[in-house]
Amino acid sequence: MGMKPDEQCRAMVWLKERYQGCPHCGSKGGAMADLIALPILDSTAGDDLSTEIHPSAVVLPVACKKCGFMMLFNAKTLLNPEAKEGA
Repeated sequence: MGMKPDEQCRAMVWLKERYQGCPHCGSKGGAMADLIALPILDSTAGDDLSTEIHPSAVVLPVACKKCGFMMLFNAKTLLNPEAKEGA
């Protein structure tokens, strides 16, 4: 799930302003990947073992360059310039 060039730019600006480094090893180096849509699974259909897939949550993965710890940031927050802090 690729990002448009303007979305990549906004994501980089957002991360540079807020990324504090890896919570696991403390390294400041991180690598941004493409957006990922994580499916929301619902298996509350009683005794039926089938699982329904509902609309997804879109996240931007950032991996620590030193230890590989993966952080997932909500893409809606990063890519929506109208999003308000704390809202």
